[in-house]
Amino acid sequence: MRFFIILWTFSLVEILADNFVNSQSLDLVNTSDAYKQGITGKGVNVGVLDTAMNKNHISLKNKIGEELISDASSNDHGSHVGGIIAGEKIDDNKPFGVAYDSMLYSGQIFGGGNIPSFTDFFTKNNVKIINNSWNTTLYPFVGIQDLIFNNAVFYEGKQPEFFLQNAYQAIYAKEITDLAQNNQILLVFASGNEGIIASGLYSTLPSFDENLRTFINVGSLNADDVSRSGDKLIIKAKGVSDFGNGFLKSENYSLMAFGGEINSANAADVNSYFKRSGTSMAAPMVSGAAALIAQKFPFLNGKQIADVLLSTANKDYQAPKLVVKKSDEANAEYYTIIYIDNDPPKNGNNNNTEQIKKDLQQEGYTQEEATKIVENLITKKISTNYDAVIRLSKESIFGQGILDIKKALGGVATLDANRLNDKDKQTLKNNTQELYYIVDTQGNNAEFSNDITQKQWDSSLHLSNAKNLPTNMDNLNVGFIKKGTGELTFSGKNTYAGLTIIENGTLRLRRSAKKKGELVNSSVFVEKGGKLSGNGIIHKNLTNEGIVRVGNEDLSDLEVKGIYTQKGEDSRLQLDFGRHKNSKLLASNYDIQSGILEYIPLQQFFYSGEYVKIDLGGLSDSIDKFTEVKVSENNAMRFEAVLDADKRTINAASALKSNAYNTANSNIGSVLREIRNNQDLSENYRNYFAFLDNSPNFVEILESIEGKSYLDNAASDANNALSTTQQNMLFALNPTAVTSLTFNLKQKPQYVASVNSDSLTNTWNFLEMNDKSFFWYLSPNYKKNNGDGNKGYSSGVDLAIGKDFNEDLRTTLNLKYSNTNLDFNGSDFDSKNVNLGINAIYDVEAFKLLSGAFVNYGFNKMDRKVLGSPDSINANYNNLSLSLQMGMAKDWELQDFTLTPLAYLNYAYYHQESFKESGMWSKEYQPINHHTTSLASGLNISYNFGDTSLKHIVSGFGIYEYRLNGKTLKNEARFNDFITQTFTQQNELNKYLISLGVSYYLSFKDYFLSVSFVDELARKENNMKLSGSFGMRF
Repeated sequence: MRFFIILWTFSLVEILADNFVNSQSLDLVNTSDAYKQGITGKGVNVGVLDTAMNKNHISLKNKIGEELISDASSNDHGSHVGGIIAGEKIDDNKPFGVAYDSMLYSGQIFGGGNIPSFTDFFTKNNVKIINNSWNTTLYPFVGIQDLIFNNAVFYEGKQPEFFLQNAYQAIYAKEITDLAQNNQILLVFASGNEGIIASGLYSTLPSFDENLRTFINVGSLNADDVSRSGDKLIIKAKGVSDFGNGFLKSENYSLMAFGGEINSANAADVNSYFKRSGTSMAAPMVSGAAALIAQKFPFLNGKQIADVLLSTANKDYQAPKLVVKKSDEANAEYYTIIYIDNDPPKNGNNNNTEQIKKDLQQEGYTQEEATKIVENLITKKISTNYDAVIRLSKESIFGQGILDIKKALGGVATLDANRLNDKDKQTLKNNTQELYYIVDTQGNNAEFSNDITQKQWDSSLHLSNAKNLPTNMDNLNVGFIKKGTGELTFSGKNTYAGLTIIENGTLRLRRSAKKKGELVNSSVFVEKGGKLSGNGIIHKNLTNEGIVRVGNEDLSDLEVKGIYTQKGEDSRLQLDFGRHKNSKLLASNYDIQSGILEYIPLQQFFYSGEYVKIDLGGLSDSIDKFTEVKVSENNAMRFEAVLDADKRTINAASALKSNAYNTANSNIGSVLREIRNNQDLSENYRNYFAFLDNSPNFVEILESIEGKSYLDNAASDANNALSTTQQNMLFALNPTAVTSLTFNLKQKPQYVASVNSDSLTNTWNFLEMNDKSFFWYLSPNYKKNNGDGNKGYSSGVDLAIGKDFNEDLRTTLNLKYSNTNLDFNGSDFDSKNVNLGINAIYDVEAFKLLSGAFVNYGFNKMDRKVLGSPDSINANYNNLSLSLQMGMAKDWELQDFTLTPLAYLNYAYYHQESFKESGMWSKEYQPINHHTTSLASGLNISYNFGDTSLKHIVSGFGIYEYRLNGKTLKNEARFNDFITQTFTQQNELNKYLISLGVSYYLSFKDYFLSVSFVDELARKENNMKLSGSFGMRF
């Protein structure tokens, strides 16, 4: 058997075409509708079996995820095909792929070298679609091979296995066919370019093995001869590519796309593009469309993507009276004339040549072209068993129609029994055997907006001896089964006649002014674990063993024109109610056997103490048959329900819960309850309470109203101030006691053991070695803050000067500037701090006394958001920190090692001025005055090596600090719009902090530098800091 890549039938026009972006072809298949929805193929991997690709081409260099090739030099055809599928969208003046954000996985089957195995390659890369722009010159349905009739390859009288075995002589063909069956990967095939009325063997394999449902066979159209009239496409005779093979006996899994003069990547020049024609160009257009559908509906498998594309192919087109097919051999051209759903003109038993010429001219051919065609019919080449002038159905030319991405985005449109198998037959709820189309949404939410019809079994579309041919399929209806978590919405007028069964997740019927949301011929069964919701119309029966939620949370009704049946102790019928109306289940009859009737309050503002009337509607006569009737509460309101004397109304008294809006660290709940009960509450706040009371994110929203992140930032400010005082004190410490004890936590809520840098520490080594008693250093630093509820960073720079007055007394002066940006659960803080410190160290021989004083002034900018409010809340305020320290340290030296234990007591005072925010739910905050003490102890180990001029120190440390008092930060606040209610907020600070660090120090003559890394651990935090220092003595 001979195998060919499908290339192009027209003369290759190799021209630069940057200004031609295939806009007409893309417009005719409605790609823009996908792009407007943000559907571009992102996250979808498409396989391509072809030549290699030029991965350096500007259209492809970022698009090839992986390749399995043996000869990269053969890359022209594959590059052009790959560009049509996923070519980069560089700008509006260059061609781009249909799914330009998808990724390509290139497998080489043409060119030099051995053909590798592709099974693992496509599987590991999660490839969902494989494009095959190749076929063979064997056409079983007309018995032609290489433009010669050969009865040995004619399908009649042959077993399907004969053709399957012939196809699988190519190992890669067998591999991808197995992948199609086992992994449900979609295979898109080009039909072929020889102008034959039937397609090549590879694209027609589904006819021989009915388990191959993941195939699409693609023919070619020419965009220049196709136009649009409203929603209808007008196709001229030349609009059907004369080189493209037809779909005789493969109609049900075939469709048309545009393959004439398609502009794409030119592998010979990495910066240019050129045009090619062929079904090789039409197939990747369909593969790109499949990638768009795979992104829109990620839960669909390859077979189901094929179902979507085939069932939504555009059938609203005007076909020409006839089309012409051209077959090339050497220097000769042979023609086939196909009359579409019309008999060719005859003179007796012969063709009416003159009338055929006239018909050709009427369809746009010149007189010369018409003469050439009728004088060079294909019967000159194939003289036996093949008609040169023939009648075929529209489907034998166009298959299921013309690729239509806009409609495909609406999901499957036909439940086709001819694309189902014996395994899809079941006898379920109605004791009638039916076929079932199963969709597992796998946790995704999606909408099928097309009108879903059904197509019953048509034996004329199948070979009677096909392998795996389903049996007893005649007259079976097709139903739908919804599986998996997630919600699937039907918004069309659906007329399939099998049952609709909801096993898991939700099926919603949504009706609108433009959409019907109907099930016309299908009864619905909601199983335990399933849920039906919406406001559509079910024309038959609805049986509920799970949950039926009426409406779209908008007080709309669900209509059942048959019988509503509810059974099962846990089954629920849920209806919404507001202050003045409620949704209803409108059924012709009700058969309530058990279960719960539940009314759920909608997002409305209910006044505490008011009565809400709920109209039972048609359920009034069945109210006593429910196991339980309840009116549900929301986050803040409860409802006491009593059946009215008329037996048709439930009176529900609303009351605010006694613990509504309570939080753990504030008494804000009582204030919010008082505000909510205010009869003069503005509409904006009433609407907000309605939102808050019904939101599933109630806790998060309440926390954003409470807005205590300023306390978190206050703790961070206090910590930053304390950290700096500790660093200042340790700067003055003896050489070995502070080696590497450099950096401390500069954020929320703990007071931190500070550690000084090696550069500061070991400078004193040199001061003791000579008479230079002064030195300074400059230390930039960066910290990544990572806590439970806060993220951010801080950066700053320290400038310090020190002096020894004598052998026992040392003093230091420190100046620091820092900028901290923190996000506390959506509240953004920008804090700038300037501080000054002075420290003294006195050596009493047995140990060293540590002392220090510090002052810091901070400038803070706060921006925060209350969830659900349109306003952005912001404020500016300042803070002041003062600090005192007392402690002691001791050095022990062992050869080149120094061990320094130390301990100190910290006292700190923090003051934050009062300030006022602006916006809805903004607050006024009272000043904070907070006192705290903490006790720290730690150990530093350093190792020194080098000589007198070049010295190295490597060190590590650990510090544990425990808070003795001041463990709770408190403050009072009130809402600006409700100034009479004051509440207290508090923040429980971390009780301990562990700091671990390592550093390296290097000095040369009078200069020194160091680098340090510190990891700071607390109960809810893990922060990392990197610092460097540079200085000199003088």
